[in-house]
Amino acid sequence: MQGSFKRLFTAFLCFPLIVSAGEKNSPTPVDTSARTINVEQISDGDSVRSFIRSMNQQQLYSLVDFLFEMDSIPVELVDEINSVVKKHKSELIQAIEKQNDWDEKNVFSLKELTEKLDTTCLISLIDEQHIGYSLPIAGVITSNFGWRKTANHNGVDIDLNKGDKVVAAFDGVVRFARFQGGFGNVVVVRHANGLETLYAHLTKIKVKPGQVVNSGDLLGLGGSTGHSTGTHLHFEVRFKSKPINPKYLFEFAEQKLVSEKLVIKSTRLGFAAYPPDTKEYIAKKGDTVIDVAKHFGVSAKALALQNKISQWSRLKAGQKIVIG
Repeated sequence: MQGSFKRLFTAFLCFPLIVSAGEKNSPTPVDTSARTINVEQISDGDSVRSFIRSMNQQQLYSLVDFLFEMDSIPVELVDEINSVVKKHKSELIQAIEKQNDWDEKNVFSLKELTEKLDTTCLISLIDEQHIGYSLPIAGVITSNFGWRKTANHNGVDIDLNKGDKVVAAFDGVVRFARFQGGFGNVVVVRHANGLETLYAHLTKIKVKPGQVVNSGDLLGLGGSTGHSTGTHLHFEVRFKSKPINPKYLFEFAEQKLVSEKLVIKSTRLGFAAYPPDTKEYIAKKGDTVIDVAKHFGVSAKALALQNKISQWSRLKAGQKIVIG
């Protein structure tokens, strides 16, 4: 069996894998660099199990796809993959249950809204417990997070066509899934790190409260239900029911995470969120000093003084801003 496993993983590492990019079903090559393994270290069943347990969700799915290409599938390998997946789901549910504020009747937990939050914490977006991420849909952002004429827009609007697939951003458990006022058909997913993601204006909901979902799993189909002037996805990220700008987590154009870990800081203006040990920020088109100050939870005046610019400045794309 030792020799067969070595041959299997040697072939697997050379296998040209393709996964779906989701939303528009545009295939994207998988980065196989993370699958590097010294096959000579596979000496017995224990090393095989250790290797499988070290794989992230995408790698596990890739391995399963590869196994289906074989003439015969090694049962021991499938059993081990299943046990890893089950263990992850069990740990996910336990972590969410410990949060002790589950509410399937309200879009935002009423208990959370009464809590005073004045702390700074570090959360993981992906690691051994929080495996994988996906953009809910790949599309053009048509409306950003921030103040509108009379109220704050607490998420981003992403263009889509009616019936396009909307998927879970991270692993989690569905807390809310039904029609709710201006949101229309809306799904809220709770994640083990305390974050929640919200997906609104769906034409159809494909999940139920209490359902465990992995990143990339189908939540519903895009539409224009509720208070919506056209087909789009309204996507929110919240912590303790307070909104966080989704752009603090995702580089939407590059379809990647800003960072695997985030510092979340409560301020009088809401939540700031940024990668740990951030020393400088590269401005994007349209950024202002005030935008950057909100992002990192610092004073706009102090930030301006440190960088010798006006606190009312509009920054140039690519401009470096020193933080802290």
